[in-house]
Amino acid sequence: MMAIATNTSNLSIPIMPTPSGTLAMNDLTVTVSTNNQTGYTLTMNSETEDTDLAHITMPDAIPSTTAPFATPAALSVNTWGYSLAASPSTFSTIPALSAPDTIASTSAPGQNSATGVTFGANIDSTIAAGTYLNTMVFTATANYVPPPPPSPSLQALTNAECPTEIGTYLDARNNQPYYVKKIPNSGGIGIDLCWMLTNLAYEGGGNWESGWGWADDRKTLTATTSGSTAWTNTTANVHTNPGGSADYTNTNANGGFYGFLYNWCAAMGGQTNACNSSSTTGFDTAVSICPDGWRLPTGQATTGEFTHLNNTINSGSTSSPAGLISNWLAVYAGYYNDAAGSAGYYWSSTVNSASYARSLNFNASLVNPANYYSKFSGYAVRCVLD
Repeated sequence: MMAIATNTSNLSIPIMPTPSGTLAMNDLTVTVSTNNQTGYTLTMNSETEDTDLAHITMPDAIPSTTAPFATPAALSVNTWGYSLAASPSTFSTIPALSAPDTIASTSAPGQNSATGVTFGANIDSTIAAGTYLNTMVFTATANYVPPPPPSPSLQALTNAECPTEIGTYLDARNNQPYYVKKIPNSGGIGIDLCWMLTNLAYEGGGNWESGWGWADDRKTLTATTSGSTAWTNTTANVHTNPGGSADYTNTNANGGFYGFLYNWCAAMGGQTNACNSSSTTGFDTAVSICPDGWRLPTGQATTGEFTHLNNTINSGSTSSPAGLISNWLAVYAGYYNDAAGSAGYYWSSTVNSASYARSLNFNASLVNPANYYSKFSGYAVRCVLD
């Protein structure tokens, strides 16, 4: 928004000439309002290249002084000029259309910012009587606003740089924003982990297949923006919450992001042994659907990171998720085909048996940081950074 006004549209300078010259002056005020974050620049110039005061009926004219803006001077007889000073004794040349003068500049938003301009003329009795005119133009221009710096990426973030208050970072794979925060002792006493506080919303493709009918629809995930490491990830079982589209802004009553739901195979980055019902070993916990450098939390009953997280921010409660909701922004994302809005389920990287993997589960009256259920279940994912 930019608004500009003057306190008068017709400024007159009445003069009674004398043989040696009479100096007369009058002033106007230019007022500017803007919400531009870097302020404005105010310029002034004659409406044309002609800077004379021209007689309205005769060919006579009063030329502008030639004193430059930087070094104003007293007006010679039969010249006119302007000044930004109050009650001035020196004046500057009137700027032509092609060379406006900058008469004010600000660096922040402002309302009713005023600039005073005094016009003066020194006239003797040799000048023909009458009315002399020139039209001045005032222009307020919004100053340049530099673009915001690019949002930092999750892939570039280190644990040491992880903010202790909630910060926003982008997944470089799809420019999806996530809240992150370092939580003290969430990996054990003295181990401060950096956590996503938003459910992962990295979508692959394919259709859901229940049971152990793992689909073979695959997509290569690049671990870094330079593509230095890549793995094949089963994404057939990546889904939004029931009734939602591929839009991570679907929210529940707690105002959090639902994100997408993944089976354990997809959450573990499509590792062969994670994608069958016969393996309890051979998993690389550093490999997952998480952004490069991030991984799934661990889920052991007493030593898992979900257990330490619950102990740290939820006082170890097994009957209320209040601390998880307020400090970890936990949401009731549900599981595939059920419980959206009433329960939360988050995968860990910890296997429980050939068919089961561990997870953090909670509802309004229960918290289990080391629950286990079938690997083909569709749960939410939050990643952690060492």
